[in-house]
Amino acid sequence: MARNRGDCISRLQDEIISVHILTKLPINQAAATSILSRKWRNLWTLMPSVEINDQGEQEEQGEPGEEENRENAFYARMQGLLSHPAAAATPLQGFSLVCEEWTRAEEMTRLIRIALQDRRAKKLKVDVAPAWEGGNLILPDIVYTSPDLLALNISKVIVQMPAGAVFISLKSLTVDITHQSDPSLQNFYHRCPVLEELAFEGRIDEFPDVEHHFRVSSESLKLFSLRLHSDFNYEKYYDVDLDIYKFSIRAPKLKHLVLDENILASYAIEGSENLVGADISTGWDDDLSYPGATDLFLARVFKLMEGLKHIQMLELNERTMAVSETILSRFLSCHVMNVWTDVLFSPQALGMAFNRLCLIEDEGDQDSDDEEEHLIDDEGDQDGDDEEEHLIDDEGDQDGDEEEEHLRAEKDVWSLVEKKMGTFPLLTNLKLRIGNNLGWAVFPYLLKSCTALKSLVLEMVVMDGVEEGFAWNPPSAKPACLEESIERVQLRGFEEQGERVLQYFQEINGRNPFELIVL
Repeated sequence: MARNRGDCISRLQDEIISVHILTKLPINQAAATSILSRKWRNLWTLMPSVEINDQGEQEEQGEPGEEENRENAFYARMQGLLSHPAAAATPLQGFSLVCEEWTRAEEMTRLIRIALQDRRAKKLKVDVAPAWEGGNLILPDIVYTSPDLLALNISKVIVQMPAGAVFISLKSLTVDITHQSDPSLQNFYHRCPVLEELAFEGRIDEFPDVEHHFRVSSESLKLFSLRLHSDFNYEKYYDVDLDIYKFSIRAPKLKHLVLDENILASYAIEGSENLVGADISTGWDDDLSYPGATDLFLARVFKLMEGLKHIQMLELNERTMAVSETILSRFLSCHVMNVWTDVLFSPQALGMAFNRLCLIEDEGDQDSDDEEEHLIDDEGDQDGDDEEEHLIDDEGDQDGDEEEEHLRAEKDVWSLVEKKMGTFPLLTNLKLRIGNNLGWAVFPYLLKSCTALKSLVLEMVVMDGVEEGFAWNPPSAKPACLEESIERVQLRGFEEQGERVLQYFQEINGRNPFELIVL
């Protein structure tokens, strides 16, 4: 570069350097850029967001016994930078405090107080070492009383609020529950009178040994989200009697619900009359055999659905649909056969069990083994009745008796779905992702529950650890929404094996025209 023009970064506007470059660095590293040139000398004081992070500070070599001195120096330096006279005039948009090693509570409290009281930070993130690693930070009272704090992100802290204290301005709250949560993090949400967005997130590596019951009661909450995944042994989890992770939500103004978790947490949702949209991804990522899972455990997905009866827009992914099929087949086996048993099914057997007990085999199915003797074979059927034309006559045995039995079974399934999941009279937009050979059994019955559906997006996906196949055996009666209210259907990812689904919708479209899109 020409000497009189300087380097290309220094020629950038001060605002770009301070906002878009320096804020990517911890404050001590950003302040160190002052030595670059006169132009850079005080640019760090204009940063709208500040991060203090002790990472790497402990790696410096020193004499034995100097650890405490170095920690004292670190906090003194951070306080000096945060309260620098040249920076005091710049209100903070955000302040982040991440301390995993040096976790002296009184020093961290002092930094938070400077950021909120002197610098008027609008967003605060506090992530410190958990209690069993030396962390014991109790959120200081300035966090509750600051009139400027709008967003809070906390991890591994303690919330001890005096009687009557509330977060006077907080509108957005994120709680990290990766580590075993302090009990105080489970029941303070009613102390947030203007809270609009609440998010729980985390990744759990070990099976927790205590129950976590998060109670959320808010008159102002509009968005609730949970993103929680784990790698622990599921068999141990769903065999216990306790609800290890339970979320009780009472939020009459709740508009949107987002759940992305693979532990099948327990939910109790109240006052959801104003709920507009929900995106539900709950259940296993792979290995969908659910060995040993109890009906009570699997029924959690239906309990969740019961809380969504006023929903207008709903998205269910392949994991959720797989759980739905599993528990339906369990309940149905008890309902139709009147036998209560703890029989275990593989993924393939679950689909077969559901099809045997509540779905009608295709015309080409000629299986005659004992397990399928209750299915009706198409060869001898002469009824001609439009409703029963796909039923099979089991080679002439008992004529129409078995046909009637299957019609009764279909009605039983309709009743079962309505009982376990209810109806969605306000739902107009539905998006489903269904994995190979899973979820298809329950799909048409789910559609029947959507009495006012206008838009359907249906996507077939391939799931790891799931047998490939296409278990599509719809019941004789078509869902009313496809005959009356549907306006648009979009199909994705079906290719050759989705031909029967495409024909299913094309047939209905011939009687009740709607926009049909195949991608």
